[in-house]
Amino acid sequence: MTCYRFSQGASIAACAVELLREVAPHAAHNPQVLGMLARVMLERNVAGGTRYAIQDLERAVQLGTVQPEDYELLARLLHQKGDFVGAISILRSGIALDPYIDSYYAPLTGCYEAQGNFKDARRALQNGLHMFPEDLSLRKALDKLDAQPTHDR
Repeated sequence: MTCYRFSQGASIAACAVELLREVAPHAAHNPQVLGMLARVMLERNVAGGTRYAIQDLERAVQLGTVQPEDYELLARLLHQKGDFVGAISILRSGIALDPYIDSYYAPLTGCYEAQGNFKDARRALQNGLHMFPEDLSLRKALDKLDAQPTHDR
């Protein structure tokens, strides 16, 4: 596998896309390739790219990806689509796989808040702070949530 275009002065990114296209048909069971394909679809603004990215990332998760970026991106795309239950499920799967990834907790809180589930939003922040007691953004988010009098605690 070589990139002929690279020898002709094409960018590394263009060659990476070319190589991904070459291996994609043979790597439908490779979570790393699926994650990269999802990012390419989004970056290139391919028609239907978000839908394809979600499909590729869901498949990567099913195949056992260990890349936190795959979980984070899939959760973000599902959240943007309004699928809060799906986003929560993905983030909780990521946390179950590796609870020491600090970037899972704030989006999880956002998903719960979008559902109006402030009790679980608070619990997600507390869990994040239990793992990362020095994380100021989680602490500020919890303080902000606690300052709103209408939420259950």
